[in-house]
Amino acid sequence: MGIDQATNRDLNPDQQIKFDKDQRDLKNFSRPKPVGSEAINLDYCLKSGLDPLGMLAVRDTLQAAYNVMVDEEGTNNDEVQSAAMDIFKNGPWKYYVSGLQSAESPTIRALIVLAAAQAAPRNADMTPPEYLKDRERVTDELQAYQADQFENRKKQLAERAKNSIEKVGENGLVPVVSGEMDIALAMLGYRGCVSKINEMYVAKAADIGDQSLEEAGLVRGYIDLLNPKTQVVERIPYSYLLRDEHGRPVEKGEVVWVQASDQGKDIAAMEPVAKRIGDGKVVTYKNETLAITLVAKASKDWERKLADPNGLQWGEENGKEAGGEE
Repeated sequence: MGIDQATNRDLNPDQQIKFDKDQRDLKNFSRPKPVGSEAINLDYCLKSGLDPLGMLAVRDTLQAAYNVMVDEEGTNNDEVQSAAMDIFKNGPWKYYVSGLQSAESPTIRALIVLAAAQAAPRNADMTPPEYLKDRERVTDELQAYQADQFENRKKQLAERAKNSIEKVGENGLVPVVSGEMDIALAMLGYRGCVSKINEMYVAKAADIGDQSLEEAGLVRGYIDLLNPKTQVVERIPYSYLLRDEHGRPVEKGEVVWVQASDQGKDIAAMEPVAKRIGDGKVVTYKNETLAITLVAKASKDWERKLADPNGLQWGEENGKEAGGEE
């Protein structure tokens, strides 16, 4: 992640050992099942504070979280970790909104407690000493938790979410917030949000289709692809397709969308407008209006699907049952 050595000089030897151990835990986190699952790098938590998945990745906070998950709420690490991982990858918008609102499942209750223990959103500017201080706070909070405190923790998380909302677009449908507040906003009943991170806006919803980007007048411009040797993100033409061991074309990297007027330009001269980073996540560059529009359409489309079970695909119906949507 690049925590520079000058900053680390602020730590004493014991703190340095603890910080380095957490960094290893966060950089190499992976679920034990299925076997061979790809490691996920969570070391952004070193700059922004531990989120629920980060709390389960760091061994010391995981031990404290067992008090919440097992002793007080009667669930287990596998169940909570599975939900936290799903939300990390796909967001809570598809399958967790009604479950978070009702907060009846022990697993969901534990997840809410972990989210409530997360530091208030900030712009990824924690120093190592600040991270360790906040990590100690998280550990103490999780160790001290008792089940009769749940409603208070839930209320605190809801208030933090409301206070983080800078505006709500599309007639109250799409909140715009600074930082990450997905679990808390889903708990309030929202089906998506826009997270403001510096000059970029991340549109997040159940599924943001390519059609929505096309309707906004955008076309696929190029692909951002990480060079594994140099660790530098390079632009490659969208028409360039990698091939798997069977010779089949494979799209890798992140597709960057540009204005239709940029078609035909050299890719170095193309101005990025939006980048897909997941089925339900699209980054827009300095374009809040586009981000709000994308989330609003996706939220309405998913609500219509939920209202008409015949509109759900088999996999979506299966996930709906697993996630607790009604």
